[in-house]
Amino acid sequence: MKVTAAVLPEPRMKLEIKELELDSPGDNEILVRVVATGISDIDLAAISQALPLPSPIVLGHESAGIIESVGYNIKGFQPGDPVIMTFNSCGTCNNCLAGQPAYCRRFMQLNFLGHREDGSFTMKDGKKHVAASFCSQSSFADHAIAYPRNLVKIPPSFPLDHAGVLGYSFSNGAGIVTHHFKPMAGQGIAVFGTNAQALSAIFTASLLGCEPIIAVDHLDSRLKIAEAWGASHSINNSMSSPWEVIFNEITDGGVDYCLETTGNNETITQAMASLKTGGKCICSAINQAPALEIDNTFCSMGKSLEFVLMANYQPKLFIPALISQFKKEEFSYDSIMKNYPLSAINQAIEDMQNGSVIKPVIQMPR
Repeated sequence: MKVTAAVLPEPRMKLEIKELELDSPGDNEILVRVVATGISDIDLAAISQALPLPSPIVLGHESAGIIESVGYNIKGFQPGDPVIMTFNSCGTCNNCLAGQPAYCRRFMQLNFLGHREDGSFTMKDGKKHVAASFCSQSSFADHAIAYPRNLVKIPPSFPLDHAGVLGYSFSNGAGIVTHHFKPMAGQGIAVFGTNAQALSAIFTASLLGCEPIIAVDHLDSRLKIAEAWGASHSINNSMSSPWEVIFNEITDGGVDYCLETTGNNETITQAMASLKTGGKCICSAINQAPALEIDNTFCSMGKSLEFVLMANYQPKLFIPALISQFKKEEFSYDSIMKNYPLSAINQAIEDMQNGSVIKPVIQMPR
């Protein structure tokens, strides 16, 4: 079938809107009409080649839509189901069976090769193959081929235009707090960066009774948003050294946990320096530098640094729980989003890169 997609022709180039041919879904695949898809830090990393991927390629991996057709072997899904698309996993390896799909042994093959696991491609431009199957979806297109394990059914009443961000940004930030930090009430957390993932972590930490909750960014406008999402303190890191303020002014010797969402070596060092003895830092961004370089002065006294691309939760359980939590708290996340048509995707990317928009969301033509 013909689909309209935004294609990255080469690394670090602007995306091009093209009509492509989408392969028919196989017996174990599901065709989804994409309603809307967010742009995330992983998409930007793929564009810059901090995450090396083949090109040309169709990116996009935090989307929501409606199932149009299902393969012969598919059970539990049917046409008309509203769904969120997230990352894929095999379901059969030891980690998947242990409830850790983000650590699936075949994670790279299923999400980042640019084609199906058997080597076949889902998209073509004329006679030329176009890399796709990004996180088993490639949702910078009006239709996507997905799989039972990377689809989560959601209530028909839940609006699809902003639901897709629950498939990565919001679930990742919340999941890092609940599944990796597992804080007790009264423990402190500092979050470096104020993207959608960071705000979700702040919101979740506030629900769990963390204190203090410190947001760090160079934009005062975004720090105010972080405070509205639950941050008790904010630090503009263009004005002062965050770790010194955290260590000497806000706390007595550092926080228990730090989440670093920028992938910047200097910021990772600041996060490690902000930890108390035995504290834990998680970096959830793809490092923009070719090598990790941090000051070893701050890497002692039982501190740990962990890298998490996808938080280790089970999407089919965790994403519905997030939806319920947002409804329970009567908390709207629409204020940090800005809608763009697919034709304006390059403007959306530029606005995200310059910090003027926290979460751009591409609304597909209907």
